[in-house]
Amino acid sequence: MNRHLPILALLALSFPLSAFAQSLGEVARETRAERLKSGVPPARVLTNDDIAREPHSPSDNADAPLPSDAKDAKPSSSAPEARELETQRRTAEINRRYMERIAALRSQINTANLDLAKFQQDQIDIANEYRRESGPDASAPGAYEYYIKQMNACINSIAALNELITNLNAQLADLQEEARHAGVPHALD
Repeated sequence: MNRHLPILALLALSFPLSAFAQSLGEVARETRAERLKSGVPPARVLTNDDIAREPHSPSDNADAPLPSDAKDAKPSSSAPEARELETQRRTAEINRRYMERIAALRSQINTANLDLAKFQQDQIDIANEYRRESGPDASAPGAYEYYIKQMNACINSIAALNELITNLNAQLADLQEEARHAGVPHALD
């Protein structure tokens, strides 16, 4: 009797599962019939065959339109070509945006470098002017204080520009890496 107990328990458990599976099939059939009566189009079911046919590219992003339902699709031999053209157009647009952002950062870096060179030259000019005007004894009243004030202003400006250039270079490196991951050609040039 104890030998047959596990078999009886297994049969008792499997009976409700098979009855539930049958009722689930009936529910699915009823739902399908209700949808057909109400005119709601059936949901599109993607299979492995559908996935293999659709082109994939690294430029596909979240703002891409979702595929249309079967009722909206028009049978056309140019649909794959149209998708390929749309993919190429999107890729070119993404590449253009990245390259514009990279160019803008490079322009800011160049401008900051020019400003830095100007302040460094100003610092040299201030030192030379002080030496020329003060002479060997530096007896001009307030000349030293004026010199220190101008030198500190140049030093502060140079430090601020160096920090700005460092931040812009970091932003440029991050943007170039992001563009490289997005597949943008020549992002590191």
